[in-house]
Amino acid sequence: MMSLLAIFAAEPVSFSACLGPVRRSSPSISEQHFDVWSRAVYRADASWEMGTGTVSFADNALLALLTKASRGVALVSDMRTRRESVPPARASLCRRGRWVFAHDGTVEDRAYLLSRTSAFRACPGEPEADLLLAFLLTRLDESDLAESEASNAVDDVVRAAASEIVRRIGSFSFLLCDGTALYAHRFDRSLYLRERESSGRLPAVVVVASEPHTSEGWVHLEDRTLVRCRNLQTSQTSVSALDIGFLSGRDPRPTSEVELPFTD
Repeated sequence: MMSLLAIFAAEPVSFSACLGPVRRSSPSISEQHFDVWSRAVYRADASWEMGTGTVSFADNALLALLTKASRGVALVSDMRTRRESVPPARASLCRRGRWVFAHDGTVEDRAYLLSRTSAFRACPGEPEADLLLAFLLTRLDESDLAESEASNAVDDVVRAAASEIVRRIGSFSFLLCDGTALYAHRFDRSLYLRERESSGRLPAVVVVASEPHTSEGWVHLEDRTLVRCRNLQTSQTSVSALDIGFLSGRDPRPTSEVELPFTD
């Protein structure tokens, strides 16, 4: 079993503080034994800090471990459980250049996936996560966007790639992040979203997870939903904010929680 967790903040932040109080009995964490975890933190100096390990505990202690890292603006992590006496496979988080990727699910047509991946990106003998990231980067390469920061053009490419995954490649949810944007796609595996507005203590934060780990008001993403979160800070203003866009699927947030555009 896999469990995904991503945190994206408008400014560098302590991830343990922005996750909030963890419920004493998360639906799956309290019942499963998580053996392998991996974590990627995008730091204020625009570099990724990678980490992985094994654990023999659950609930608050595991999430505390995942979020105990240097301050940053983005965290992507995953956890994998042991199946009976079978040793757990490695966690699905992988990185290529500026991009990190994690997924929960199964590639159903590996041959098609490889046929749609360039020779430059191809890695036929690698685990599914590496193959999937290579596929996504091939799509970005085709538009010369693999090294570009968040933009509407990158959104369009990721949306088209997610649609292709749904039609041909497999049933899984994924997280894709380059530190300037976080993409979360749900297909046949649950994903939840929690949006926290900025306060005097914390900047605006978005959390995406396989399950709601806190007692706050999470929203369940519908199947085939692709949501993108990026930072809106510019050189003209010192105010940081997050732009959350639903590139496919319905926006499930209550109307009262959705920011309306300012008009004068």
